[in-house]
Parts: sequence; C-alpha cells; structure tokens
Amino acid sequence: MAVLVTGGARSGKSAFAERLAMHRCQSGIYIATSHIYDEEMRERVDLHRRQRLESGFPWETREEPYELAQLLRELQAASGWGQAMQGACSVPDAGAVSSWHTAGRVGEGESMQGACSVPDAEKSSCKHEPGRIDEGASMQVPFSVPEAGAESCRQVDGGVSEGEAVKGGIGVPYGGVQDQQPVAVLVDCLTLWLSNWMLRCESREDGLREVDERIEELVQAVSSYREHLVLVTNEVGDGIVPEYPLGRRFRDCAGRMNQRLAAVCDEVFLVTAGIPVELKRLAYSFDATANSGDC
Repeated sequence: MAVLVTGGARSGKSAFAERLAMHRCQSGIYIATSHIYDEEMRERVDLHRRQRLESGFPWETREEPYELAQLLRELQAASGWGQAMQGACSVPDAGAVSSWHTAGRVGEGESMQGACSVPDAEKSSCKHEPGRIDEGASMQVPFSVPEAGAESCRQVDGGVSEGEAVKGGIGVPYGGVQDQQPVAVLVDCLTLWLSNWMLRCESREDGLREVDERIEELVQAVSSYREHLVLVTNEVGDGIVPEYPLGRRFRDCAGRMNQRLAAVCDEVFLVTAGIPVELKRLAYSFDATANSGDC
C-alpha cells in the first residue's frame, strides 16, 4: 500500500507520516534523501534523528539521495518476493532488557545496535556496509523471515550477499515463522530527492529530460510496490513565483512529480497546520456525475 503525504513547510507532514507508519506497522525503514551541505541542515537532521529515537519505535535508517527507485525495488524483492523482514523482535530472556531500536542516521560515524533483541544463544554480530555504520560496529540484526516454499534467504540489511543462505539464527527458512510483522518504508522527502537530481543535471543539455526519466522510474517503482510505503513530499507551488529559472523549473517539476505519484498511490494526505486530510476520498469524480443530468 502506497501513501503520499504532502503539505507546506512546517505543516506537520513528516510527523504525521511517521505516526502513520508507526500506527500501521511494527517496525520501519526510514529512507533519508537529504545531503548535509551546511550547519543549519545538520541541525535539522539531528532534530529528526532525536525525534525518531525518542519515539521508541524501531526505525532502521537508510541514506539514499539519488537511487531511490532502485532501493525500493530491492526492498520489494527482499520483503515481498522471496524474502520478508521481521523487524523489532524482542525475544524474552531471563533478565532481558527492552529491545534497542535503530533510529537516526548511522552514516556519520555512529555505531548502532539493531532492531532485534534476542537471547544470548541466538545473538550474532555483523557490520553494515561502509558509510551506513562505522566499520566494525557491533549490531544485533533484524530477523529475516521468508515465506513458505523457498529454499534460502538473505539478510535484508547488508552483511549477506544476494542469494546466500543466512546462518546462525538470523535467516529463518521459509515456513519457520508463522507470524510476519509488517514493516513500513518511509521516504522523507521526495522534493529533496528531486532537488538532488536537478542540481546534478543542471548543466547538462538534456538535464530536464533525465530528471523526468528519473521521476517516471520512481513512479513505476512506487506503482509496483506491494508493502507498506509512505512518501513525504512538499507543496512548493502555493507561494510566490521564484525569481530565478532553476527555482521555476524546480517548482514545475515538483508539481508534476506530485501529480504522477498521487495518481498511483492508494491514499494521499494533505497536512495543514498539523491536521491531515485524506484527499482521494474527497476528490470530485467525473464518472459519478456523468449521468446525473446536470448541465
């Protein structure tokens, strides 16, 4: 199920998107698309990180400023077609403490304990790919729970190559666990992802065409995604017309991107002053009035 959440700056859209994911699923993968260019941006990143940590919800953070469609395809393949990730499992043990959660950005020199607390006999450690967790950092990884009928599985979050069997209690053969917990994927945000591509392609003669192709690739990835997916974007066209050409091109591309994604999402929320309204159920339908006899 794909959900698009839009709104203006400081409208509460990100907070609502996180609450929605937490309400509907047991754990989440937070995909951050931003680059950190200056101290002000770093402060914003730190604020979001603290808020996710304080929520107590088991978030795993991925940073992907460009290849968002590819990452969604990989997550779909891992969780929906031959692999399912059961996150935030806490397996009771004598004197066990509550499970840790993996909120916050972990590509900036931070170590991380993973989304699953397990008994001592089952504990294992691994290290993430360089750039996501400091090399050598210890982590208790989330369970990877396949469906019935497959022969092997791979760990979703790195550490085991594609197609490789997972050992040591981390990978569970298909049929080994009956109750699969839903995992939400939250992307925040699409307009930062768009700006990354527009800045990269700005000097190219066919830059706008490439940006449009990237948007279409993302639309196709969202359309085919079958798990819980929440996308955060911005309404950037409600203010004044930008005075410079790149700003106007960005406004136009963002508006077209939002329309195309809204068309393939199951729900679209507009958040204003912290109040979310689902738009699709309120949308005017030409088909419903086609035979009403109105002039």
